[in-house]
Amino acid sequence: MTMADVLNPGTIQVTDMSPFCPPCDSLAKEKRGCWELVKNEKGAVFTFHGIYLAGTGQKGVEDKDSTKGFLEFSIVTRKKLENKPFKSRTAIYFDKNEPVITNHATGRFKKALLPFLWPAMKMLLAQAPPPVMVLLPVWVSPR
Repeated sequence: MTMADVLNPGTIQVTDMSPFCPPCDSLAKEKRGCWELVKNEKGAVFTFHGIYLAGTGQKGVEDKDSTKGFLEFSIVTRKKLENKPFKSRTAIYFDKNEPVITNHATGRFKKALLPFLWPAMKMLLAQAPPPVMVLLPVWVSPR
């Protein structure tokens, strides 16, 4: 997977996956039914060893969800981050076939309360008589 320069591949942490399999370095023997991650300056490579997902057209497949999988991870941006959208994309290889190239995923910024204003906001909330309803910005990460 290639990443925008604003993302730091060294900070990748896997947060969820389906179907679940352990990291290969947690296994004592051969690399089967596990994943490994190689990070470099421009991106990262996730390799799944001995993982099988049935195809949707395969005989005996009745549950289409059993043919799907995903990998979710978190990543930290580099320190100097400009307020501009950034793009990343992935190439997915199945066995020895040509890669499936994903669409670009675009990261964008949303307006929010500046961090130095939070102490003042907390002080105002502490002085407010109950009941108080305050709407705060919520950060939503796309899946």
